[in-house]
Amino acid sequence: TPAATQFKGGARHFHQRCVQCRSGLPGMAEANSGDVDEEKSAREALISEKPDASELLNLLDLWNHFTSRGHEGPVQCVDANFQADFIFTGSADYTTRVWKYDDVYDAYDLVIKITHEPPPDFVTPTPTLFETLVNMVLPGHYKADWEPNTRGVTGIGCAYSAPKGATGVPVRNGPVISGTAHGDLYVVCLSASANGNDVIPMIGLHKDAITDVAVHATYPEGDNSGCSFLVMVCSLDKKATLLDMECTEAPNPEYKYHTDVERNAFVDLMFCGGGWKRKSLVRGQGEDSGGTSTAITCLKYKSIQKVATCEHDSPVLSVRHLGDNRQKGRGTFATCTTEGVHLWSWQGEKVMSLKIASEAGTKFFEHHRDPAVQPYAMAAAEHHCMAVVNRDNGTLLFVGGSDHVGVWGLEGGKVGVRTATSNLDFQDEVWEEKQRAGESLEPLCVYRKPGLLLDVDQSGRSTTFCVQIQNDGETADLWGLEAVEPGSLVMEPEGAGSLLVCPGKEKIMVQMSHSSKVIDCRVVEDLVDGPSLITGTEDAVVYAWDLEGDDAGQCYAEMRSLQPLQILLPPILLGVTTVQMLSFAFGPAVPWKKEVHQQAVVVHEFMMLDFKYKLEIKKEHIFWPEMMIICAAILFFQVSAAIGLPQMSDQLVRFVHGSFHLRIYARTLRTILLRITRAMQQALHLAMQLLSTVLVVPMIQSCAKAVDCIHPEGYNWFKILFGQHVEPSTLASAPTIQCYRGSHLKLVFALLAIMPFYVLFLVPYAVAGGDAKFVPRSALYSFRIWEKDNPWRLAARRKSTDVHLAFLHTSPKEAFRTLFVELIQKITLPVITTWTTSIPLFQMTSVTLISFIIWLNSIVHPPYVERKFCVFVQDLKLFTVCAMACGILTVYLDNPKSYVPIYVLCVSCGSVAVGLTVKLCMMTASRPFVRMFVAPRKIAEGPADEEAPAE
Repeated sequence: TPAATQFKGGARHFHQRCVQCRSGLPGMAEANSGDVDEEKSAREALISEKPDASELLNLLDLWNHFTSRGHEGPVQCVDANFQADFIFTGSADYTTRVWKYDDVYDAYDLVIKITHEPPPDFVTPTPTLFETLVNMVLPGHYKADWEPNTRGVTGIGCAYSAPKGATGVPVRNGPVISGTAHGDLYVVCLSASANGNDVIPMIGLHKDAITDVAVHATYPEGDNSGCSFLVMVCSLDKKATLLDMECTEAPNPEYKYHTDVERNAFVDLMFCGGGWKRKSLVRGQGEDSGGTSTAITCLKYKSIQKVATCEHDSPVLSVRHLGDNRQKGRGTFATCTTEGVHLWSWQGEKVMSLKIASEAGTKFFEHHRDPAVQPYAMAAAEHHCMAVVNRDNGTLLFVGGSDHVGVWGLEGGKVGVRTATSNLDFQDEVWEEKQRAGESLEPLCVYRKPGLLLDVDQSGRSTTFCVQIQNDGETADLWGLEAVEPGSLVMEPEGAGSLLVCPGKEKIMVQMSHSSKVIDCRVVEDLVDGPSLITGTEDAVVYAWDLEGDDAGQCYAEMRSLQPLQILLPPILLGVTTVQMLSFAFGPAVPWKKEVHQQAVVVHEFMMLDFKYKLEIKKEHIFWPEMMIICAAILFFQVSAAIGLPQMSDQLVRFVHGSFHLRIYARTLRTILLRITRAMQQALHLAMQLLSTVLVVPMIQSCAKAVDCIHPEGYNWFKILFGQHVEPSTLASAPTIQCYRGSHLKLVFALLAIMPFYVLFLVPYAVAGGDAKFVPRSALYSFRIWEKDNPWRLAARRKSTDVHLAFLHTSPKEAFRTLFVELIQKITLPVITTWTTSIPLFQMTSVTLISFIIWLNSIVHPPYVERKFCVFVQDLKLFTVCAMACGILTVYLDNPKSYVPIYVLCVSCGSVAVGLTVKLCMMTASRPFVRMFVAPRKIAEGPADEEAPAE
């Protein structure tokens, strides 16, 4: 998880405000001094009139933020800055949103929203009331028709750089550049601007939709500051515009989520949700970052100037930069059209065109005898996607088209020519000759891999994988690229493509499934946590996937709005759990007053789902079928977890999907096998989830009742086990079944054999919410749960923090402990209450002790990030402890007519309620702040192709 990610830039505190930018010169935005002064005064007035945080905080604010923070329409473009602590997304709903990683919550939350002015005829698709209600229960069931790629924000890129040659200097974040379906371009500064120029529009830059934006830091001769950027914007109007953007360094304003008031350590621990050693919850100053924030600089927009317009013969689909290559005739940018890939110099001159074509493919594979890698001549009819990785020893260019992926190697902006010795020749004479002839160089290799989108490993050290979106649009494949692991050879070969795996030998390593079509994807490299995949989907959700290690293929972040049910369900479940715990204080064995006892027993049976006798089903008739099913389910869970059956099903799906022979020679059979294997995969994952979550309590309770026997007076265990006792023992729940004889004795031995392993394997699955994707077989036997980097702990943390849940968000540091304690509670309470019915005083004492331990754990280790909600949960547990203690008093008095237990219960629980009310009123809570902009669309006064003057 990106828990240790350090913030590398961006604003630290965002106040909610809107900044209106005015369009001035053709294609550019410029604010005059009067406008600047007016906006600055309005901004200062808004901030000065902002009330206290306690007055701002209310449930309606939180509800509006978390139900509307995500995109409303399909996410059409995504990008991320260095180390992915900022993620930028654009959508068909005409908004650009900036998501920032918060190391306190270990999740992403919205910090900036730019609303682009839609055209007059734009109508937001609005679901009906019935569709809205259905989507509350089944998210995404009804989807609005947004007509993707024809409206809204269609291209996005971000600027970041560090001074050249400087060591130990963090990367600075620069402006965000987004383009719309109407050809308008907007430059947005992440930092708080002093002149009101936070959004700089370039209206009418293109005549059709902008499809992609590439931003690259440049270092002109004598300038190592890294404040200059080359920007290339491509469009469906068959043009790509090259821009030169200048920035200046600006202080990075710090911002805090909220700061706690200094309190006495004991008061903070017992009454304010402070925990034993809990630090102040300051946004950007989380526990994992040491509680400190380093003030660094960021880059603020200064000026932008058009350099050149690059003409194409067909619509331009994407653009990537190839490095800071400033020599004449060298490629700096690459654009992709259906006809091929075109290389452009830093001055906007066309260098060369490349196409996926090979007439002499035999020279690539003639030394192989494997039929899966037979040589063939081919030529791609269309090209539709492209990816680039700039490595220390060169650049690799990947191009997808016509079910193939071609790869070229570049060095210093020159494409290498393959020689007879299987090396790439980068000599200037060969390069210039190919340029003069206008020839397209053959690719280094061609993989037969169909797909819609692709991106590659961006580590810069090696190219170990490629991520490709399948033709179904919903599945992302990660397949290996390197035949030999980097660093495993005594002498590493030179060249960026020297370790690439031979075509036909590549294997799918991980598959990532989405619930809707993926429109855009981007691989980003985090120096701390490794590579990640960012995907934007048609259902308005942005996902972040881990691509390395045992947790590869796991989704560790979702950026979206919360459904009302997702907000309401956790408090409801918390209330149900509290009532369940309270019902043990009023169980059948506790002699409360008759009026209280009757109602309490009904509530207890209802909360425990004990309907067997209410439905007049005799236990004797269902005991053996029930136990056979439970034992089979437990054994199935154990075997599946032990051998890694969920992962084996995933591998089977990947094998069928990636089989070369099935894809080429048996497509119909491949489709049928894929449907069957995916159905088996989904059923297996669902079964593992049910057996480790909702079915735990009823199965444990049934197993406890299966050995709960009524013994005769003066019984002897030795005689009972060997059938020598005259009067046999019988089951308490099924009196006709004799204990420890015949089939029941076999059942007892079977439970003794399987239950310990079931409980052991249950822990990692239960703390991960039953999701088998978070519990690979390699992590199943990591029993050292006291270690900080234990895989079970990491799985619990990742599963509980993938979505920012505000006041419902589990504390990342305490996620495992909280869920582990809850699991112990689920296991012990049914056993104790079943086996100790005849000794109510011991039963109530044990239950009270467990409740006290759970409450004490919540005090020492707060389960939630938000302190106000933490206090609420802690006092609910204290309320339960008080009720349990009153149950002990009731059993001790053993007088069903006594009012003393009722009076004590009312006083103790009333005191807890009053104390909770006072604490909630006295404490302040965190409140999300979102910086908001409005980017108006105005008709340019000049032609779109006219150069925009530099400021």
